[in-house]
Amino acid sequence: MSDRMELAAQVSPLSTLVRGVIEWMFPDSSWDDLHSLTAPQCKTRKLTIASVATLMVQVVAGARRSLFAAFTADQASPAPIITASYQAVYGRIGRMAPEFSCALVRESARRCGPLWPLSGGASVPGWKGFRVRIIDGTQPDGSEHRLKVLRTIRAAGLPCRLVAQLDLATGLCVDAVDAEDAYASEQILAQALYERAEPNDLEVCDRHFSTTQAFLQLRKRKAFLLVREHLPQLILRPVGRSRKVGRVETGVVFEQAAELTDGRTGETILVRRLVLKLDQPTESGDTEIRLLTNLPARVNALKIARLYRERWSIELHFDLLKNHLQGEITSLGQPCAAIFALCLSMVAANALAVVQRAMTLAHGEDVTEQLSGYYLADEIAGNYRAVDVLVESTDWKQLGARSTSSFWSWCVRMAERIRPAAFATHPRGPKQPRLRGASGKQRHHYSTHRLLQDAKKRC
Repeated sequence: MSDRMELAAQVSPLSTLVRGVIEWMFPDSSWDDLHSLTAPQCKTRKLTIASVATLMVQVVAGARRSLFAAFTADQASPAPIITASYQAVYGRIGRMAPEFSCALVRESARRCGPLWPLSGGASVPGWKGFRVRIIDGTQPDGSEHRLKVLRTIRAAGLPCRLVAQLDLATGLCVDAVDAEDAYASEQILAQALYERAEPNDLEVCDRHFSTTQAFLQLRKRKAFLLVREHLPQLILRPVGRSRKVGRVETGVVFEQAAELTDGRTGETILVRRLVLKLDQPTESGDTEIRLLTNLPARVNALKIARLYRERWSIELHFDLLKNHLQGEITSLGQPCAAIFALCLSMVAANALAVVQRAMTLAHGEDVTEQLSGYYLADEIAGNYRAVDVLVESTDWKQLGARSTSSFWSWCVRMAERIRPAAFATHPRGPKQPRLRGASGKQRHHYSTHRLLQDAKKRC
């Protein structure tokens, strides 16, 4: 490393590593090249895509509180990367092609994927031969009412809808499909993900994606689906009798064959139907969970039932994107801008996945399982600016030009300098029963000091 990068590593090896991974994902002119490939109809002149992405990454990483703050800091720097007005920056992001935003997610996963075989693991334990992917949809919460069309309504304005695909073995978001219409159907959006499936891919989905069309599409791709049953969307006919398979941690599993029929074409497909009778009801009161899959009979039903519990991994990932990274920017009401921010947060999360894998090799599996996404994101937000000032652009370009094996060696060496104890989770105890509060209708406020003194007297 150069002297300046060594100094940055002393300040924050984690922030330096994350920034290094992002620079390696998109070296040199790859931002603009990818934009030209995916959105050739959108021309860039004075304002390049690389400069706009650099600003937005600062916001997503938490180094700047808003896009305007990042723009202002850039203009005050000795060598600004933006040579246009802030109105032009907002206009450019508001017109960012959604195809380009999703392509960023795919490209980051494509670049980082080969790092996992170098680290000795690229498949889910017990599922060798399958690429397990989790699919689910999300959307940003209501944006601020800055757009003129939103100022006359009190209801929230939802800027977009997005369906993401998470690789369970690596923790990488490998693909995403978006729609500017927040009311777009997740089932229809997911069809694009099915069309890109490869043989022996296993897609794990919630009940919203429980359609016969999904099974038929994946069967043509020689891929598999594990989904929670949702009968209103299915024409399902049980075949044969249900039999008890065994027990998992949460209940007893039964299996039965079933036949799905496509209501439009009449085409049928034979699937396995698993029923998990729960020991304890879910929060919504369900006493059993019914799963459908086209996995071959050689795959044990108990293993399938256990795998479905991992579907919650993508919900935790969405929490990281929105609440720890700044993927949900409420000031960006334009749909294309909101999609761009959310996809860039997925890119940043993919960089964090590489960091966690490098830390696993450096410190062990037990240590990295206790890492907190909140503390990792907080460290990056606090030191991203310092790393940006200390390391010169030529150093990042040299790092981005490294081969996969050389770059991975650099990642592991940098991860060895990170102190995992500084980013460990602190699990809370069981929740206490919620006490009923006094109404504030008659008395609107209290002195906290007096309440504390009264409590001491009662003790």
